[in-house]
Amino acid sequence: MMRIYISRKYLIISAVIVLLFFVSLFFRPDKSSHSLPLPSPPPVPLPLVPSVLEDIRNTKHNLSSIGPSDRAVFTQQTTEICVFCHTPHGASTEAASILQAPLWNRNLSTARYILYDQVWSTSFEGYETKPKPNAPTGYSRLCLSCHDGTIALGTVINPPGSGIYYPPLEMIYPTGESPAGGAGTIPVGSGVSTGDTRVIGTNLQNDHPVS
Repeated sequence: MMRIYISRKYLIISAVIVLLFFVSLFFRPDKSSHSLPLPSPPPVPLPLVPSVLEDIRNTKHNLSSIGPSDRAVFTQQTTEICVFCHTPHGASTEAASILQAPLWNRNLSTARYILYDQVWSTSFEGYETKPKPNAPTGYSRLCLSCHDGTIALGTVINPPGSGIYYPPLEMIYPTGESPAGGAGTIPVGSGVSTGDTRVIGTNLQNDHPVS
């Protein structure tokens, strides 16, 4: 009887072990779903601080009638701020094709520029000391369409007015500064040797065009 009891005891234990083995095979959890940590939630964006926002309204590039009072030039004929450089329709095809600058609302200047003459530089190509056609070739030509003093600031391709033709916007100079290149052009400012907002002119030997 003792032998039979012991045999049944080991038989039951063996059966339980085999059962647990098969249970572990069929009900084993998927380790692949737990092998990698759960992704962390995306960071919450910080609120933009008004003092660091790009806001042209309070700068000297705002030439409309609703800008700051310390500007040297602006117009009273429009409250549109972006129109002096940008337009949604009828923009400069030359700026779009040559400079990949779509929606540009100004004609590029046809002036011939004298570039800087630092011949020791291997990275600057502007070493000509005589007027060079179609140079600079980069985005500086967009800036120069106002800052070289050859095109009036109010002369835009598509003026405000829903397609109605308007003459160039008339600019006023409340601080008494003279326009650099004729009626409506950028004021002379502090002079060509300073870093202030000013006329740059066509002699770029003391400037660094982005070309």
